[in-house]
Amino acid sequence: AVAEQVARVYPDKLLVMLVYSVYRQPPRSVRLHPNVIAQFCAMSFLHADTRIAAEDRRLLAQLGDAAEQRGIYDYFVNGANGSLPRGFARILCRNLKDYYQLGCRYFAAQSGLDFAANGLVYYSAARMLWNPELDFEGILEDYCRAGFGPAAGAMQQYWMAFQERWENFDQAGLRHEALVSALYPAAWRQARRAELEAARIAAGDDAAIAARLEFVRDGLKFLDLYADACAAAWALVEHGAPPVLLDDGADLRRWAAAFPDLSLIQQAVVCRASLMEWVDTHRDGFWIAAMWFQYQQRLRRGMLGRWMDIVGEILPSEP
Repeated sequence: AVAEQVARVYPDKLLVMLVYSVYRQPPRSVRLHPNVIAQFCAMSFLHADTRIAAEDRRLLAQLGDAAEQRGIYDYFVNGANGSLPRGFARILCRNLKDYYQLGCRYFAAQSGLDFAANGLVYYSAARMLWNPELDFEGILEDYCRAGFGPAAGAMQQYWMAFQERWENFDQAGLRHEALVSALYPAAWRQARRAELEAARIAAGDDAAIAARLEFVRDGLKFLDLYADACAAAWALVEHGAPPVLLDDGADLRRWAAAFPDLSLIQQAVVCRASLMEWVDTHRDGFWIAAMWFQYQQRLRRGMLGRWMDIVGEILPSEP
Protein backbone atom coordinates (compact mmCIF):
# COMPACT_ATOMS: atom_id res chain seq x y z
CA ALA A 1 0.00 0.00 0.00
CA VAL A 2 2.81 2.43 0.86
CA ALA A 3 4.64 1.65 -2.38
CA GLU A 4 1.50 2.26 -4.42
CA GLN A 5 0.83 5.60 -2.72
CA VAL A 6 4.41 6.74 -3.27
CA ALA A 7 4.27 5.66 -6.91
CA ARG A 8 1.16 7.73 -7.55
CA VAL A 9 2.79 10.92 -6.29
CA TYR A 10 6.44 10.20 -7.10
CA PRO A 11 6.49 7.65 -9.92
CA ASP A 12 10.27 8.01 -10.39
CA LYS A 13 11.15 7.33 -6.73
CA LEU A 14 12.22 3.95 -5.37
CA LEU A 15 11.84 2.47 -1.91
CA VAL A 16 14.47 0.20 -0.35
CA MET A 17 13.50 -2.69 1.88
CA LEU A 18 16.08 -4.82 3.71
CA VAL A 19 15.62 -8.56 3.22
CA TYR A 20 17.06 -9.45 6.61
CA SER A 21 17.28 -12.31 9.10
CA VAL A 22 14.30 -14.71 8.95
CA TYR A 23 12.75 -12.53 6.23
CA ARG A 24 15.44 -13.61 3.76
CA GLN A 25 13.16 -16.52 2.82
CA PRO A 26 11.46 -15.30 -0.40
CA PRO A 27 7.65 -14.95 -0.27
CA ARG A 28 5.71 -17.59 -2.17
CA SER A 29 2.50 -15.75 -2.94
CA VAL A 30 3.45 -12.06 -2.96
CA ARG A 31 5.36 -10.04 -5.53
CA LEU A 32 6.81 -6.70 -4.48
CA HIS A 33 5.72 -3.48 -6.14
CA PRO A 34 8.12 -2.61 -9.00
CA ASN A 35 9.29 0.57 -7.21
CA VAL A 36 10.57 -1.45 -4.22
CA ILE A 37 14.19 -2.59 -4.15
CA ALA A 38 14.54 -5.83 -2.20
CA GLN A 39 17.99 -5.47 -0.66
CA PHE A 40 19.21 -8.93 0.32
CA CYS A 41 21.45 -9.03 3.41
CA ALA A 42 24.52 -11.23 2.95
CA MET A 43 27.83 -11.55 4.75
CA SER A 44 30.55 -12.16 2.19
CA PHE A 45 33.10 -12.80 4.90
CA LEU A 46 31.12 -15.96 5.80
CA HIS A 47 31.26 -17.29 2.25
CA ALA A 48 34.54 -19.03 2.84
CA ASP A 49 32.09 -21.70 3.99
CA THR A 50 30.77 -22.95 0.65
CA ARG A 51 27.55 -24.20 2.27
CA ILE A 52 26.65 -20.70 3.47
CA ALA A 53 27.59 -19.24 0.09
CA ALA A 54 25.42 -21.75 -1.77
CA GLU A 55 22.43 -21.15 0.50
CA ASP A 56 22.68 -17.37 0.09
CA ARG A 57 22.86 -17.75 -3.67
CA ARG A 58 19.81 -20.02 -3.66
CA LEU A 59 17.77 -17.54 -1.62
CA LEU A 60 18.86 -14.63 -3.79
CA ALA A 61 17.96 -16.48 -7.00
CA GLN A 62 14.52 -17.27 -5.60
CA LEU A 63 14.06 -13.65 -4.61
CA GLY A 64 14.03 -12.85 -8.33
CA ASP A 65 10.58 -14.43 -8.53
CA ALA A 66 9.23 -12.02 -5.92
CA ALA A 67 11.05 -8.76 -6.67
CA GLU A 68 11.73 -7.01 -9.95
CA GLN A 69 14.44 -4.82 -8.41
CA ARG A 70 17.06 -6.37 -6.20
CA GLY A 71 20.16 -5.24 -4.35
CA ILE A 72 22.69 -6.42 -1.79
CA TYR A 73 23.50 -5.22 1.71
CA ASP A 74 26.87 -6.65 2.75
CA TYR A 75 28.74 -6.48 6.06
CA PHE A 76 32.33 -5.31 5.79
CA VAL A 77 32.33 -4.96 9.59
CA ASN A 78 29.87 -6.26 12.15
CA GLY A 79 29.37 -6.76 15.85
CA ALA A 80 30.36 -10.43 15.89
CA ASN A 81 33.85 -9.73 14.51
CA GLY A 82 34.51 -6.23 15.76
CA SER A 83 37.46 -4.90 13.77
CA LEU A 84 39.10 -8.27 13.17
CA PRO A 85 41.25 -8.30 10.00
CA ARG A 86 39.57 -10.63 7.52
CA GLY A 87 40.87 -11.66 4.12
CA PHE A 88 37.66 -11.87 2.13
CA ALA A 89 38.42 -9.45 -0.72
CA ARG A 90 38.75 -12.33 -3.21
CA ILE A 91 35.45 -13.80 -2.00
CA LEU A 92 33.78 -10.38 -2.30
CA CYS A 93 34.96 -9.96 -5.90
CA ARG A 94 33.54 -13.35 -6.81
CA ASN A 95 30.27 -12.53 -5.05
CA LEU A 96 29.82 -9.14 -6.68
CA LYS A 97 30.26 -10.68 -10.12
CA ASP A 98 27.71 -13.34 -9.19
CA TYR A 99 25.25 -10.83 -7.74
CA TYR A 100 25.37 -8.78 -10.93
CA GLN A 101 24.69 -11.84 -13.05
CA LEU A 102 21.68 -12.62 -10.83
CA GLY A 103 20.22 -9.21 -11.63
CA CYS A 104 21.19 -7.13 -8.60
CA ARG A 105 21.79 -3.48 -9.48
CA TYR A 106 22.06 -1.83 -6.05
CA PHE A 107 24.64 -2.26 -3.34
CA ALA A 108 25.33 -0.91 0.14
CA ALA A 109 27.55 -2.10 2.95
CA GLN A 110 27.95 -1.79 6.68
CA SER A 111 31.43 -0.33 6.77
CA GLY A 112 33.97 1.18 9.12
CA LEU A 113 37.34 2.91 9.06
CA ASP A 114 39.43 -0.27 9.22
CA PHE A 115 41.59 0.53 6.19
CA ALA A 116 44.93 -0.53 7.70
CA ALA A 117 43.73 -4.10 8.05
CA ASN A 118 40.84 -4.44 5.59
CA GLY A 119 41.53 -1.71 3.05
CA LEU A 120 41.77 -4.18 0.19
CA VAL A 121 38.12 -5.12 0.73
CA TYR A 122 36.98 -1.52 0.30
CA TYR A 123 39.18 -1.00 -2.74
CA SER A 124 37.93 -4.22 -4.32
CA ALA A 125 34.32 -3.16 -3.75
CA ALA A 126 34.91 0.23 -5.37
CA ARG A 127 36.52 -1.30 -8.46
CA MET A 128 34.03 -4.14 -8.87
CA LEU A 129 30.98 -1.91 -8.42
CA TRP A 130 32.34 0.30 -11.19
CA ASN A 131 33.07 -2.65 -13.46
CA PRO A 132 31.81 -6.13 -12.45
CA GLU A 133 33.83 -7.69 -15.28
CA LEU A 134 37.09 -7.14 -13.39
CA ASP A 135 38.80 -9.93 -11.46
CA PHE A 136 40.44 -10.05 -8.06
CA GLU A 137 43.94 -10.76 -9.37
CA GLY A 138 43.92 -7.61 -11.49
CA ILE A 139 42.53 -5.52 -8.66
CA LEU A 140 45.16 -6.80 -6.23
CA GLU A 141 47.95 -6.08 -8.72
CA ASP A 142 46.63 -2.56 -9.28
CA TYR A 143 46.19 -1.92 -5.54
CA CYS A 144 49.76 -2.93 -4.75
CA ARG A 145 51.39 -1.33 -7.79
CA ALA A 146 49.61 2.02 -7.36
CA GLY A 147 50.04 2.12 -3.61
CA PHE A 148 53.45 0.53 -3.06
CA GLY A 149 55.40 0.87 -6.31
CA PRO A 150 58.63 -1.17 -6.16
CA ALA A 151 57.33 -2.91 -3.02
CA ALA A 152 54.28 -4.27 -4.88
CA GLY A 153 55.56 -7.86 -5.02
CA ALA A 154 56.03 -8.17 -1.27
CA MET A 155 52.70 -6.49 -0.60
CA GLN A 156 50.86 -8.86 -2.95
CA GLN A 157 52.28 -11.74 -0.92
CA TYR A 158 51.17 -10.00 2.27
CA TRP A 159 47.55 -9.49 1.21
CA MET A 160 47.29 -12.90 -0.45
CA ALA A 161 48.33 -14.53 2.82
CA PHE A 162 45.24 -13.03 4.46
CA GLN A 163 43.00 -14.32 1.65
CA GLU A 164 44.41 -17.83 1.83
CA ARG A 165 44.23 -17.96 5.62
CA TRP A 166 40.64 -16.73 5.81
CA GLU A 167 39.39 -18.98 3.02
CA ASN A 168 41.05 -22.18 4.22
CA PHE A 169 40.77 -22.04 8.01
CA ASP A 170 37.87 -24.01 9.50
CA GLN A 171 36.10 -21.53 11.79
CA ALA A 172 33.12 -23.73 12.63
CA GLY A 173 32.15 -23.81 16.30
CA LEU A 174 34.89 -21.49 17.54
CA ARG A 175 34.06 -18.69 19.93
CA HIS A 176 35.47 -15.34 18.77
CA GLU A 177 38.41 -15.24 21.20
CA ALA A 178 39.43 -18.81 20.34
CA LEU A 179 39.07 -18.05 16.64
CA VAL A 180 41.30 -14.96 16.66
CA SER A 181 44.23 -16.67 18.38
CA ALA A 182 43.93 -19.86 16.30
CA LEU A 183 43.35 -18.11 12.97
CA TYR A 184 46.35 -15.81 13.36
CA PRO A 185 49.01 -17.60 15.44
CA ALA A 186 52.29 -15.92 16.30
CA ALA A 187 54.35 -17.70 13.62
CA TRP A 188 51.88 -16.67 10.91
CA ARG A 189 51.98 -13.04 12.03
CA GLN A 190 55.78 -13.11 12.11
CA ALA A 191 55.79 -14.18 8.46
CA ARG A 192 53.65 -11.14 7.63
CA ARG A 193 56.11 -8.86 9.44
CA ALA A 194 58.90 -10.34 7.31
CA GLU A 195 56.93 -9.47 4.16
CA LEU A 196 56.45 -5.91 5.35
CA GLU A 197 60.17 -5.66 6.06
CA ALA A 198 60.92 -6.90 2.54
CA ALA A 199 58.52 -4.26 1.23
CA ARG A 200 60.28 -1.57 3.26
CA ILE A 201 63.64 -2.51 1.75
CA ALA A 202 62.19 -2.62 -1.77
CA ALA A 203 60.61 0.83 -1.32
CA GLY A 204 64.01 2.42 -0.75
CA ASP A 205 63.88 6.09 0.20
CA ASP A 206 60.40 6.81 -1.19
CA ALA A 207 58.79 8.68 1.74
CA ALA A 208 55.21 8.32 0.52
CA ILE A 209 55.46 4.55 0.15
CA ALA A 210 57.26 4.31 3.50
CA ALA A 211 54.34 6.11 5.15
CA ARG A 212 51.83 3.71 3.57
CA LEU A 213 53.84 0.72 4.72
CA GLU A 214 53.93 2.12 8.24
CA PHE A 215 50.16 2.49 8.11
CA VAL A 216 49.77 -1.18 7.17
CA ARG A 217 52.31 -2.14 9.83
CA ASP A 218 50.13 -0.37 12.40
CA GLY A 219 47.23 -2.56 11.32
CA LEU A 220 49.36 -5.65 11.86
CA LYS A 221 50.35 -4.32 15.27
CA PHE A 222 46.67 -4.17 16.18
CA LEU A 223 46.31 -7.78 15.08
CA ASP A 224 49.32 -8.76 17.22
CA LEU A 225 47.81 -7.14 20.30
CA TYR A 226 44.34 -8.48 19.56
CA ALA A 227 45.50 -12.06 18.99
CA ASP A 228 47.72 -12.02 22.09
CA ALA A 229 44.89 -10.67 24.25
CA CYS A 230 42.44 -13.26 22.92
CA ALA A 231 44.96 -16.08 23.41
CA ALA A 232 45.62 -15.02 27.01
CA ALA A 233 41.89 -14.82 27.75
CA TRP A 234 41.20 -18.18 26.14
CA ALA A 235 44.01 -19.77 28.15
CA LEU A 236 41.95 -19.01 31.26
CA VAL A 237 38.95 -20.79 29.72
CA GLU A 238 41.17 -23.80 29.07
CA HIS A 239 41.91 -23.74 32.81
CA GLY A 240 38.23 -23.86 33.67
CA ALA A 241 37.04 -20.23 33.56
CA PRO A 242 33.40 -20.02 32.37
CA PRO A 243 33.53 -18.30 28.95
CA VAL A 244 30.02 -16.88 29.15
CA LEU A 245 29.28 -14.06 31.58
CA LEU A 246 25.99 -14.78 33.31
CA ASP A 247 24.03 -12.50 35.65
CA ASP A 248 26.46 -10.60 37.84
CA GLY A 249 29.45 -12.83 37.04
CA ALA A 250 29.27 -14.81 40.29
CA ASP A 251 30.46 -18.05 38.65
CA LEU A 252 33.42 -16.28 37.10
CA ARG A 253 34.32 -14.64 40.40
CA ARG A 254 34.22 -17.99 42.20
CA TRP A 255 36.49 -19.51 39.58
CA ALA A 256 38.99 -16.62 39.80
CA ALA A 257 39.06 -16.77 43.61
CA ALA A 258 39.91 -20.48 43.53
CA PHE A 259 42.37 -20.39 40.62
CA PRO A 260 45.90 -20.90 41.99
CA ASP A 261 47.99 -19.32 39.19
CA LEU A 262 47.57 -15.56 39.41
CA SER A 263 50.34 -15.09 36.86
CA LEU A 264 48.05 -16.33 34.07
CA ILE A 265 45.35 -13.92 35.14
CA GLN A 266 47.94 -11.14 35.34
CA GLN A 267 49.13 -11.94 31.82
CA ALA A 268 45.58 -11.82 30.45
CA VAL A 269 44.85 -8.50 32.16
CA VAL A 270 48.11 -6.96 30.91
CA CYS A 271 47.54 -8.15 27.33
CA ARG A 272 44.04 -6.67 27.38
CA ALA A 273 45.39 -3.39 28.78
CA SER A 274 48.01 -3.14 26.02
CA LEU A 275 45.36 -3.72 23.38
CA MET A 276 42.99 -1.14 24.84
CA GLU A 277 45.77 1.44 25.12
CA TRP A 278 46.52 0.99 21.41
CA VAL A 279 42.83 1.28 20.51
CA ASP A 280 42.45 4.45 22.60
CA THR A 281 45.33 6.13 20.76
CA HIS A 282 44.16 5.03 17.31
CA ARG A 283 40.38 5.28 17.53
CA ASP A 284 40.19 8.61 15.67
CA GLY A 285 41.89 7.53 12.47
CA PHE A 286 41.64 5.00 9.66
CA TRP A 287 43.39 2.02 11.23
CA ILE A 288 40.45 0.07 12.67
CA ALA A 289 36.68 0.27 13.07
CA ALA A 290 36.91 1.38 16.70
CA MET A 291 33.17 1.61 17.27
CA TRP A 292 32.63 -1.95 16.10
CA PHE A 293 35.56 -3.13 18.22
CA GLN A 294 33.89 -1.64 21.30
CA TYR A 295 30.51 -3.03 20.23
CA GLN A 296 31.93 -6.56 20.11
CA GLN A 297 33.37 -6.25 23.61
CA ARG A 298 30.43 -4.56 25.30
CA LEU A 299 27.17 -5.47 23.62
CA ARG A 300 28.13 -9.00 22.51
CA ARG A 301 29.79 -9.81 25.83
CA GLY A 302 33.27 -10.25 24.43
CA MET A 303 35.76 -11.71 26.89
CA LEU A 304 38.01 -8.64 26.62
CA GLY A 305 35.28 -6.42 28.08
CA ARG A 306 33.36 -6.88 31.34
CA TRP A 307 34.46 -10.53 31.51
CA MET A 308 38.11 -9.51 31.89
CA ASP A 309 37.19 -6.76 34.36
CA ILE A 310 35.70 -9.38 36.68
CA VAL A 311 38.64 -11.77 36.28
CA GLY A 312 41.03 -8.95 37.12
CA GLU A 313 39.26 -8.16 40.38
CA ILE A 314 41.18 -10.99 42.06
CA LEU A 315 44.52 -9.26 41.49
CA PRO A 316 45.92 -7.13 44.29
CA SER A 317 45.46 -3.40 43.80
CA GLU A 318 48.54 -1.39 42.93
CA PRO A 319 49.74 0.81 45.82
